[in-house]
Amino acid sequence: MGSLDRCGVVIDVREKYEWDAGHVSCATRLQIQKNPLNWRQEILDLAGSKDTFIVAYCAAGVRAQSAVDMLVHEGYTDVLNGGGYTTQLESVCRACAATTTSQSNLASAASSGAVNSTNDSTTILSTTSASSLTSSSMVMSNAAELNATPLALLAIWAFLRQLWR
Repeated sequence: MGSLDRCGVVIDVREKYEWDAGHVSCATRLQIQKNPLNWRQEILDLAGSKDTFIVAYCAAGVRAQSAVDMLVHEGYTDVLNGGGYTTQLESVCRACAATTTSQSNLASAASSGAVNSTNDSTTILSTTSASSLTSSSMVMSNAAELNATPLALLAIWAFLRQLWR
């Protein structure tokens, strides 16, 4: 599996009851593999461009692979099968939260005059992270302040609950 330590769009392709049992905090539930109406536009709206990093996951990786294959067929160039739902996928959310936080700090510094915003090498929002910001990833920046231990325990509990069904 490729690196999950970078900001991207996280797509959960599982059923609603699976989502309700637990999901990656910055994920968007979209069952691409079922070919819903307007899925192409929904993905493009989330990603912003076809070169944005996208991770699809399900329970074990089979449905996610179907979604990855469809995205690659549509011309997306940086798509990864995240496999099954695990807390490891939260690293994408943390990377986005860190990017958002550092960009907010840079924007604040620029507005206060601490950074020369006319310098071409200073970028307040990079294309990739700006295009991949979704409402759920913006919520993650607030959720990042929470203690991660209870969230990890909840994710483990949801995973074990699925195994015992």
